[in-house]
Amino acid sequence: MTKKTVAFCTLGCRVNQYETRAVEEAFMKKGFTVGKFTDECDAYVINTCTVTGESDRKSRQMIRRAVKNGNGKAVGYIICAEEYDSYKKIFDDEYLELNKHLHEDLYNWAVHSTDLQNKHKSEYPAHLHIDLAPPYHRKGFGSQLIKTLCEHLKAKGVKGVMLTVGNKNESAIKFYEKCGFSYIEHEGTEIAFGIKLN
Repeated sequence: MTKKTVAFCTLGCRVNQYETRAVEEAFMKKGFTVGKFTDECDAYVINTCTVTGESDRKSRQMIRRAVKNGNGKAVGYIICAEEYDSYKKIFDDEYLELNKHLHEDLYNWAVHSTDLQNKHKSEYPAHLHIDLAPPYHRKGFGSQLIKTLCEHLKAKGVKGVMLTVGNKNESAIKFYEKCGFSYIEHEGTEIAFGIKLN
């Protein structure tokens, strides 16, 4: 049986490079071989810390390259905003502005989608989103991505990170609890979970 291949791209500081090596080792333990980012692989990992417009541009460029090299097959992502207020400004000024055409109910949901993060930003200034395609569930990739992200945030002095999940998504709730997240609050159909880092 042919081994699956994974390629890595790191945009950032030495901490990012260390994190990439840790994730690379996790993939190799699962039987993957490491390929070149310019080649067609089964999976691509882009580890980036975007704090400037230029790093944002480079990150988007590498994501487009990975999608192109992988014939359009994206298997998942983990993204994080490490400081709520900065994120919220960009969210309001850019994202909401671009999505004013959405159905009123959907747009109103988007407007209030960060309410829980806002309530708990003093203890959990960072928040994350993670999603993996079902064939990549239960292989340790999601927990390794979260562990690596939390180590990165802790090294930068971030106090805590939180996320929200639908109250009926039992498998995701169990996964987050397994990763060390604790219940914060339940509001409407959303549940907030968090980890204190510093």
